[in-house]
Formats: sequence, C-alpha cells, structure tokens
Amino acid sequence: MYERARAEQIPLVLATVIATRGSTYRKAGAQMLIGPGGRYEGMLSGGCLEGDLAAHAASVLHTGTPKMVRYDNRGDDDLLWGLGTGCEGGMDVWLLRLDPAANWDPFATLSRCFERRERATFAFVLESAVPGPAVGTTLWIAGGPAPPAGLPAQLTTWLAAKASDALGPATCGIVAFESPRVRLFFDSVAVPHELLLVGGGPDA
Repeated sequence: MYERARAEQIPLVLATVIATRGSTYRKAGAQMLIGPGGRYEGMLSGGCLEGDLAAHAASVLHTGTPKMVRYDNRGDDDLLWGLGTGCEGGMDVWLLRLDPAANWDPFATLSRCFERRERATFAFVLESAVPGPAVGTTLWIAGGPAPPAGLPAQLTTWLAAKASDALGPATCGIVAFESPRVRLFFDSVAVPHELLLVGGGPDA
C-alpha cells in the first residue's frame, strides 16, 4: 500500500497505538496505514476499531492536522479480571498524515531502516506549548535526521540521553516535560528477527 501510494502521489495516514488499557490485540507501538476511501493495511484490533479509525483518518487526510482517538470498551468483567476478547480494552491511537510534500516521513524513514535492518528510534510530539517542536513533529533519536536546533533544554538533554542508549533494548512509552509543556510518545523499530524452519512435516 505504501509503495503504491508513493508511486501515485496519494497521501496516507499512519495510525500508531500510543497506550492501551485492559485486554487489546495490539499494544503500544503497533501501527497500520490508512488510505483514502477507508482502505487500510495492518490491524490494531480484532476488526472492531478499524472502520471507525478509517472515518477519523478521513478528516486527518483532509486537514493534515494530527489527531488522537481514544477508545474504551472495557466492561465490568474486564475491569475485574483483566480479561477480554481483545476488543474490550482501551486504546489511544495517534493519527498522522503522510504526504508527498514531506516525502511520506516518518514512515519512509522507518521503512528504510527496517529494510536495511537498522535500528530507528523516534518520538512523536503529542502536545506542545511552544512553536518548536510543534504538535505532529517527529523527532529522530536514531536512524533519522538530527533533532532541530532551538528545542527546550530539558527536551534536548533527554533526546541526547536516549540517543546514547539507542542500541539498548527496544522500548516505547510516553514522557512529559513541564515549563514548557511538551508531551512525547517514543518508540524504537528493532531489527527484525530471522527464523529458519527446517523440516517438511506438519510440525515445521
């Protein structure tokens, strides 16, 4: 879908799970692509959220403004036992437009690092009380362009510390800074594992 969109100069929306609560099929860091007309590749739930996400993605495609979509389908049983069918939990999803003007970044860089088997670590700006970085900005910690100049000092320090640990275990989460208020979601795209199956029987 991504390659077709690039060839035809069609914008897409990158949907990323930011946080989950209770039983969900996918966890923080999971992503899917959504195109015009509600077409999508990848899944973030058992099929119960994708249609609604596509509707929200239509407005992001139209305006270019990032959007957070929050779901909470937890029932009493899930609250008590922490169990569910995968559609009964809560999920926060960040919708970000990918377009030709920005060369489909950040997905283009993530895709390139994945193909080259290189680690990529990034942060999405979810909230910001200052012009730089603006909401929707992607800050690269490893694998992408260097962070821009003029960021708040505490954010610059944090990015440098994360960069020095870029080869550590892949982690994701939300971090918030005050004075000025900046809230980020950070994640790493780990080098994919290779699996060799040897054998011709059903067990293989």
